[in-house]
Amino acid sequence: MNKRIKADLKAIVLLSNIAFCLSATSYANAGNRDTAPINYFELSLEELMNITIDVSGYSVSGKGLHQTASTSNPLALQNITSPYSIHIVNAETIRARGLKNVVDAVSTTPGILSGNSPSEPYSFSMRGFSRNSVGILFDGVSMGLATLNMRPQGTNNLESIEIIKGPVVLHSEGVAAGTINMIPKRASITQHHIQTADLSYGSYDSRTASMNLSGPVNDDSAYLLHVARQTSNGWIDDASSETTNVNASIRTEFSDNLAIIVSLDYLKDDLPNYWGTPLIPRQDAIDPISVVSSNSDLVIDGHESTINYNVKDSEISSESLWASVDLEYEISDSITGKTKFYHFGADRDWRNAESYIYDDATGLVDRDRLLVSHDRELWGAKSGITLSNTIANLTNQLSVNVEYRDLDFSRDIGFDDLNFFVDFVDFKSPSAGIFNTGNIEQKPDYYKQNTAALVIEDNLEITEDLNWHTGIRTEYIKYEREKFNFDGSLNVSGDDSLSLTSYQTGLSYSLFNQTYLYGHYSSHHDAFSAALSAGSPQNFNESEVEQYEVGLKSISFDQKLEINATVYRIKKEQKLESPNITNTENSQGLELSINLQASENFKVGTDYAYTDANFDDYYNVEMSSYATDNKPINVPKEMASIWVSYNKIAGLPIEVNFSSIYVSKRFANTANDVSLNSYQVFNGFISYTGRNYRVTLYGRNLTDEVYAPYADFNYPAQVLLADPRTFELDLRVSF
Repeated sequence: MNKRIKADLKAIVLLSNIAFCLSATSYANAGNRDTAPINYFELSLEELMNITIDVSGYSVSGKGLHQTASTSNPLALQNITSPYSIHIVNAETIRARGLKNVVDAVSTTPGILSGNSPSEPYSFSMRGFSRNSVGILFDGVSMGLATLNMRPQGTNNLESIEIIKGPVVLHSEGVAAGTINMIPKRASITQHHIQTADLSYGSYDSRTASMNLSGPVNDDSAYLLHVARQTSNGWIDDASSETTNVNASIRTEFSDNLAIIVSLDYLKDDLPNYWGTPLIPRQDAIDPISVVSSNSDLVIDGHESTINYNVKDSEISSESLWASVDLEYEISDSITGKTKFYHFGADRDWRNAESYIYDDATGLVDRDRLLVSHDRELWGAKSGITLSNTIANLTNQLSVNVEYRDLDFSRDIGFDDLNFFVDFVDFKSPSAGIFNTGNIEQKPDYYKQNTAALVIEDNLEITEDLNWHTGIRTEYIKYEREKFNFDGSLNVSGDDSLSLTSYQTGLSYSLFNQTYLYGHYSSHHDAFSAALSAGSPQNFNESEVEQYEVGLKSISFDQKLEINATVYRIKKEQKLESPNITNTENSQGLELSINLQASENFKVGTDYAYTDANFDDYYNVEMSSYATDNKPINVPKEMASIWVSYNKIAGLPIEVNFSSIYVSKRFANTANDVSLNSYQVFNGFISYTGRNYRVTLYGRNLTDEVYAPYADFNYPAQVLLADPRTFELDLRVSF
């Protein structure tokens, strides 16, 4: 009996016994709630106790049209009236779906694909673009490039995750595809102390334990403390992992016009050391599985799919700390302001055999060694005021914001030798071996970037039904870049400065009550730090990104039906001075989301995304290959999902949920001769809610689909397989 089947049986037996014991306890119905956002701090203690536990129905997520996003939104435009595509994943939806980390939470939203690889622990694909064309923010502050900085952070400390599609975020580094903002919970003035705990156990000895504490310090101050730890043995041999999150904040209101929030967010992790399964010729496989399609008929051997080809003493770890001070103030009835000071520091280490290339002549797997360390320090400040006034008797809102950030990033990289391959292990029974750092000579890779920016936005109510939003960002960037080859020679050295300007304009028109037609045009830039990271600043200039978008947002039938539809076109151009060419990528598509509350207890939601993306001209980052009319990697033409929830089965406080996510075929390299096959994953859960607890049994990938969600063109001979079928029992208690 293989490891996967044993783990399934063990988890099912254990979880069923625990669930039977817990279901015998009493229940008091907390009552129904609509899907409007919840202000926890205006509720009674009893209401808080119930509402922090009972998330029934929230697994079928609304799109947040009735909410106000905080990301790049100083004018506090409501989502439904904003001329941009915004998707908000609330804490209630995250808890209801049992999503333990940010990557999983983002992957359940429409039109977004995520994955990991040796060269980038986690990154995303959205609207035809991927990797560093997707921006990652924490509490509204850019974390930097996704390929260098994204980690699978926990979700129990998050208030929401906001996803803004396309190049429209002005208050951060520019990106072509969209921006993901993780918004942490912060202390807020309340009269009650609330404690919640979350415990879970699942397949492959996966465990989660978290504790949330919040309450008043005195009449004018409040605290919040969150601690969480996750561990797992992993479904791949010898691929255990552990993550620890600690978040704390204190809010003090000195008056009705001034509040200060001091917060700390700490993350320490040791990630799974699984970096892929080698692709082999079909004739060499005992149990061939067609995870990929290729001209050379490569497959995954299912008989060997749980083998870990990394070294025994591998490492993928990090430790980071965010510290911030936020000021909220009101100067007058028409002028308000916010100021944030922040600092972020992170240390990360990789020590692995990362490339696994099957040699069909010998039946061996060729392995490398790679040692990488990160030292990252970021500090900055941003401040702005918002003015509400009238212009020619028309209601107008104006915001003026200034930003400054100072980034120092150093990375040391070392290979074991210049021949790349270090050892050769048996494909069916590899000897793990050790890393052996004796022959490694690390070479530095450094860049520093200072950015100062001015952002001005305005929203004018031309008529009662028509709003006009405009925004402009002008920024000054100064940078230094230095990189060495492995023979010790200088690869890249340069320092310079440049100025960039981005702008956008959009209209939103109310067709009738709670139904808006919108359109916008934006002209932005991809993050310049991506060019600094990828190669020489002498070769890469700033990119030019344009987007046209029109859409419809609607809430109707007493908030029971929610529709969000959009059509867009994005064009990105980036000039290379040597060789003299411009990389051009075009992407166009449509996105449709529909949520329906068919009855008091029955909800269904569905999403569909169609993307058609291609390169007109393209050089890769090493400028070693050229292709015409090529398709970008990790861009499925179609993605679709459906979520169904039924609550109060037979009058009992039981919720049953079913969901399915479909992803079509997508290319795995820029030559388009290898692609990852389409897949469809089925998930479900059953939940019982008591007066102050909720117990849920989750089943994920119920059909045990074997698939690879994401590719890395730097590692074409291997793919990372997704998790197999797993089960998890989760208990959430409020006390």
